[in-house]
Amino acid sequence: MDLMTYGDPVDKLADTKFFLGTKGKFDPITLYEMPRSYQEGSAAMGDIDGDGDLDAVIAGDVAVFQSRVLVYKNNAVEGWTVKNIPPSAPTGLKAVVSNNKVTISWNAATDDLSPVNSLTYNVMLVRNDTVVVSPNSTAGGRRQIYQAGNAGHGLKYSLQGLKAGDYTVAVQAVDNGYAGSAFTTPVEFAAGENIMATEADLESSVQLFPNPVENKLKIVSALDDVVDVHIYDLVGNLVLTSTEIYAGSITMDLTSLDAWVYIVGVTTNMGTVFRRVFKG
Repeated sequence: MDLMTYGDPVDKLADTKFFLGTKGKFDPITLYEMPRSYQEGSAAMGDIDGDGDLDAVIAGDVAVFQSRVLVYKNNAVEGWTVKNIPPSAPTGLKAVVSNNKVTISWNAATDDLSPVNSLTYNVMLVRNDTVVVSPNSTAGGRRQIYQAGNAGHGLKYSLQGLKAGDYTVAVQAVDNGYAGSAFTTPVEFAAGENIMATEADLESSVQLFPNPVENKLKIVSALDDVVDVHIYDLVGNLVLTSTEIYAGSITMDLTSLDAWVYIVGVTTNMGTVFRRVFKG
């Protein structure tokens, strides 16, 4: 079962219908007795019994002042031995802190059925044993609510205004059937005044050479990894970028740029430094 539509008995759409996704289309599933829809009601899907397939819950009014909640257990996995296998856990989890802002990034997960680009991601963030961002999943990764991950389809998640403290972050992948992967190995970081770098520290930690440069510009961070580099012209247009994470240094090819003056923004775990570069 992949899709459920809930009817409206007022409009004589009494049956709730189930569909199975096969080869780019949804085919209706016919049951001996189709679940009914109820006035002022609603329905939801989720793996209630944790067996790897989606079950259904329907609630509504069956009469005046009489409500009903029905649970429909999907036994397909027991007969067909086919279940939704959770995706792999994301890899390469990193947390980049700049003063009271953190950018969390990771590498894409994979799944046996859901396309990679359709996977969503779910972030857990804890500060000093207090949950800041709840994943609504168990420690083992099983989803407690059946919806897309709180970070959406992207591979980054940013938060600003963090209070000073010690943080722990982990990420899981969520497939199209709302099965959650195991969480990544947690990453710890500190945020707030205790890790704020001074302006002098930032300026002295990043070096660009040669300057003027003809084609190859080397960027070195003495104290931390280079997280990303953005190069702008004097009008403010972004002309070149790199968002890979490099251990201490990166060499960028400026061959495609005209001879002119450019502003280079270099972001490390300590913050961002802007430098002027002359392209010959």
